[in-house]
Amino acid sequence: MEESSVSRAPSRGGVSFLNVARTYIPNTKVECHYTLPPGTVPSASDWIGIFKVEAACVRDYHTFVWSSVPESATDGSPVHASVQFQASYLPKPGAQLYQFRYVNRQGRVCGQSPPFQFREPRPMDELVTLEETDGGSDILLVVPKATVLQVRTEQQLLLGRGVGGQHCQGARPTAPSPRL
Repeated sequence: MEESSVSRAPSRGGVSFLNVARTYIPNTKVECHYTLPPGTVPSASDWIGIFKVEAACVRDYHTFVWSSVPESATDGSPVHASVQFQASYLPKPGAQLYQFRYVNRQGRVCGQSPPFQFREPRPMDELVTLEETDGGSDILLVVPKATVLQVRTEQQLLLGRGVGGQHCQGARPTAPSPRL
């Protein structure tokens, strides 16, 4: 079967993808959740691919997995299912936008997800550890340094207004001093 361009089903009534992240971390498996609309009969020949957004042909997929055919499918109700893409088959990190597409046994795209990227996680701000001893139990927190500085600034502003140690409506609780 020759496919020169992607044949897409209308978005209303088509396969919908659920909980699609804006970014996925490379080298980790990706779980794809989707819902087939009522009346759709899933087939073992249907598949879900990861495509570049601009891909115009169903043969232009990066990788694919066969769709799952749930045993509990009943006529007249939506069918919820999921598949997993193994880490080793996923695209390399970068600015490229991708999307999931559900392709039926006839080679017709029956649904597509919002775009997403594969990116390395961004390093968090410089972290500090906070230690608090409360009645015999020690608590160790790791928080961004910016958060600690913001809380300290707010405390100083409250002290400058003569509020002191009183709790004001909307004031943040006092954080323990960072241990450097």
